[in-house]
Amino acid sequence: MLNKKGIKVLSLFFIYKVSNYREYDKDNNPIKGKYTKMFEEEYIKLITLDKYRENQNKDLEVSFTHNGYFTSHRKKGK
Repeated sequence: MLNKKGIKVLSLFFIYKVSNYREYDKDNNPIKGKYTKMFEEEYIKLITLDKYRENQNKDLEVSFTHNGYFTSHRKKGK
C-alpha cells in the first residue's frame, strides 16, 4: 500500500550480538551472520507470494533490501 505512494518503510531491529547479523573475515570483508541468512530466506519466500508480487524487483539482489548499521563498526575519529 505504501510502496504505491512512493513511501519506503524503515524497520528497526535491535540485535543482541552484531555477529548474529554480520561478521568479518581476516581481510575485513563482511560475512552473513545467521540473522542475515534467515532474513534473506524468509524474504524470498514472502516476495514470491501473489500479494507481494508487484513489489518484486528482479534486477535487485535480495542483499540490497536490508543492511545494518552498528556503532561498534565505526572507524575511530569519524
